[in-house]
Amino acid sequence: MDIRDNPNYYFIDRPYKPKLICCDCRKVFKRRLPTDIKVDKEEDWSKMICPNCGKQANYVGPKFRAPKSDNLKAWKSIEILNSLGTLCFMGFASNRIIIPESNKGLVDLLTEMKNNYEVSIRNWVRYDYDEKNKEYIKTFSDIVKKIDKHLHLKK
Repeated sequence: MDIRDNPNYYFIDRPYKPKLICCDCRKVFKRRLPTDIKVDKEEDWSKMICPNCGKQANYVGPKFRAPKSDNLKAWKSIEILNSLGTLCFMGFASNRIIIPESNKGLVDLLTEMKNNYEVSIRNWVRYDYDEKNKEYIKTFSDIVKKIDKHLHLKK
């Protein structure tokens, strides 16, 4: 087994440089770490901007591989997944992120994600009451609502 097959490879020997995307420019870029430039302050992730257009850039996981910038269907899928807030977490659970390049593939992925979130909601409802459970249920419910909105737009 190659060490890069280990999902924690990015955190083992060296600090991982955060990877960001700009859906408007269809570009991926990395940011320097404060330790690279001898600065002691942490960067605010909500204020990351694209060096090309100056608009908001969004964090993606370490296994994200961007499609070519002229692949508009794949970038539309990336934009939808990014708007749901799930794109940055997809790469941590599997070896690679599969970005659908067709409307049918995107609808299938969104339907699968919706079903998984609904199962999670049912599981959190069954657990003993805790304030955290309420937060998780609300978060997952909000994502399901966003997915429903995108699914209705696709039909």
